[in-house]
Amino acid sequence: MPVVSFPAEILWSISQNVVSPNDLRSLRATNKTLRAIATPSAFRSLSVRDWVKSAKGFIHILEDEALAPYVQEVIFQDASAEYDGFMTDQDDDGEFFSGNDDIEKTIETLQAAFSLLQRLPNLSTLRLVFYPIWIEEHDEDIYDISDELRTELAVLTGVAAASHSLNLHSLTFLNLTSFHNEVFEQPSFHSLFSSLQHLHITNKSVGYAHEGFNSLDPFVEFWERTIPQHFLLPASASAGSALTSLLLHSDEDVGLVPEFSFADLHYPLLTSLSLQRIFFHETTLTEEFILRHKDTLTRLELKECRIAMEEFAETPTEYWSAVYGHLADGLERLTDLAVVERADENGDTATPERPLRYAHLDPGYGFMPAFDVIPGEEGDAVALKEFRAVVAARGAIMGQ
Repeated sequence: MPVVSFPAEILWSISQNVVSPNDLRSLRATNKTLRAIATPSAFRSLSVRDWVKSAKGFIHILEDEALAPYVQEVIFQDASAEYDGFMTDQDDDGEFFSGNDDIEKTIETLQAAFSLLQRLPNLSTLRLVFYPIWIEEHDEDIYDISDELRTELAVLTGVAAASHSLNLHSLTFLNLTSFHNEVFEQPSFHSLFSSLQHLHITNKSVGYAHEGFNSLDPFVEFWERTIPQHFLLPASASAGSALTSLLLHSDEDVGLVPEFSFADLHYPLLTSLSLQRIFFHETTLTEEFILRHKDTLTRLELKECRIAMEEFAETPTEYWSAVYGHLADGLERLTDLAVVERADENGDTATPERPLRYAHLDPGYGFMPAFDVIPGEEGDAVALKEFRAVVAARGAIMGQ
């Protein structure tokens, strides 16, 4: 049977519609023509797992001067995590298991690999997806660091070592352990943020009820020091910010204990903001931070963000009805709004699935959602509905 020859344009179109990098690399091996056409797409995005074999393969590409220029995106994805950071069902695919790997060799090879990122001249996107669950054990002030955290720190240390030569536009940390480390203090690590347009951060913490917070709790230091000083500030206006998109998600309520404030942060080009479990309070200045970006912000997402109330307060210093009113009036460019609230599924039958919009400080525990109806909160739902309507109407007009 004669070999059918296709024009290069058709072959290029075929290669652009092949999604799987493995399939692209198989297509690339078919002949010289397809090799030349498929190579840019085959190596545009690289995924690295926490296996020795994967890390070594990554190093091989990093050291290949012919392939390295094609790489625009690098994804580190823990074998136990999905792309979006959630725990994977490992039973679905045996490929996720690499139990025979020497953990010391894995950590060493991963750190060596990520320290070579400067060999990728066109790298613009870095996505780091770490182990999804907090598994650190502690006894008073003594922490026995898990292999999962050691792996995470190895990747971060490698990235910091290469950061002086990177020009990233998008940087994502999913499941970042709420644990300060000296690698975050390095000027080289701070330099990662100077060119960013997109910064996305989600954390993982202890995952069970605190018996109160104290200054030695790593979660407290992480939010009071690590995140504001070593992640958010280096990407802010004072550092010549180019940031247009910021996602900051906590898995526990943050704002008073630990203390966290947006006071010193400004991103002049910010168009998209997503916050999760960040308190609104006069000390956190969350509302003020949002309104500080009224001239640029077009998208806002608030997920389980509550208003914090003092220990014995019966009512908050400000209701959501007022906050939503301020945001509706002030954010004149906003065309996309998402407010996700956690409902009280076990609440009074008179108020089924009442949103838990407020939280009380309990010094011996942390913050507890206000399960009892708060006098004055009845206007919150109406204000949110009106806020959504204002944004939807504006979006419809601008979309015409």
